[in-house]
Amino acid sequence: MESKQPIYKVEKDCLVSKNADVTVAFRLELPEIFTLSREDYAQLQAAFVKAVRLLPDHCVVHKQDWYVEDKYAPGFEAERTLLSAAYERHFNERPFLNHFCYLYITKTSSERPNWGSTSGLLARRHIVPKDMLDTKVLESFLDSVGQFVRTLEGGAYQRPLYPLAPAYLR
Repeated sequence: MESKQPIYKVEKDCLVSKNADVTVAFRLELPEIFTLSREDYAQLQAAFVKAVRLLPDHCVVHKQDWYVEDKYAPGFEAERTLLSAAYERHFNERPFLNHFCYLYITKTSSERPNWGSTSGLLARRHIVPKDMLDTKVLESFLDSVGQFVRTLEGGAYQRPLYPLAPAYLR
């Protein structure tokens, strides 16, 4: 099974693929649907566009939404008002869709567009693309990812982006 996986290893909180692509993963907490005004959604979208424009060339941004069916588990607190107790009883074990959102930012090689179905590992001059071996390129990518995160956290989003732990990525 491991030979079929595209992930080579996890290093310095980044995923490294077998094609030498470097990916940084985050978990987002998006606002619930219908909780923002039209202007707030426009500001949120503008913050994402501004953040994406900060990334260097040959980057891929992938937003992944997961909806998992779950059942509501009430919080049994010692001190509850009549209204909060009725609320807990009403929603006890009712199904709902739990939402998880992940954001992956991948730096690919500039030589990648030249790869085709006929160019396998043996046909290439170098197995790892030269630009992915350059530490300055990778440091620049990680700096731009930091600017991406700061732009989102400081803009209309105003929620922290949580880097995914390496144990989760494995």
